[in-house]
Amino acid sequence: MNFKSPSFHWNERDEVLEVRQEAASDFSEASLYDFTLAISLSEMSSLVRVLAESGLAKSPNLINDQMADTTRHLLSLLWSLSKPPQFEQTPA
Repeated sequence: MNFKSPSFHWNERDEVLEVRQEAASDFSEASLYDFTLAISLSEMSSLVRVLAESGLAKSPNLINDQMADTTRHLLSLLWSLSKPPQFEQTPA
């Protein structure tokens, strides 16, 4: 199945990344459907791991070109993960 114009959303309730495609055709292309693919953080970690390990080894130029604009967001995520968690303090 090919998502021609997917949209990406964070589902806070289920804590998953949702990839949505409206009016996508199935394999027969006779009907149109709205699809939502939910990706858990564990699955997202696996995607990033495969991209970093195999993707860079097999298609470094493509990944460098396609991911150049995403680097800033990845660095922001890494920076956030490297800091100790902040807990809200309630007044005594």
